[in-house]
Amino acid sequence: MTDASGKPVSGLQESDFTLLDNHQPQQIVSFQEVEGRTAKPPVHVIFMLDDLNNSFQDFAYQRRAVEKYLDQNLEFAER
Repeated sequence: MTDASGKPVSGLQESDFTLLDNHQPQQIVSFQEVEGRTAKPPVHVIFMLDDLNNSFQDFAYQRRAVEKYLDQNLEFAER
């Protein structure tokens, strides 16, 4: 996570995040803060888009938003 100027934010805790599924809060099973881009072990992020109850247009918008994010962070993106 970065601040408004693009600098990494440190010191975040699990309680700083809310995981929602169908607008319902879910338990975060695992949380670990990582320091910067040289974190060990490497961090893997998986994006999952659920298009079951979305229109084609909504899903296409969501996919483009994820692609835009990944393009801005190419060194992390493996597609």
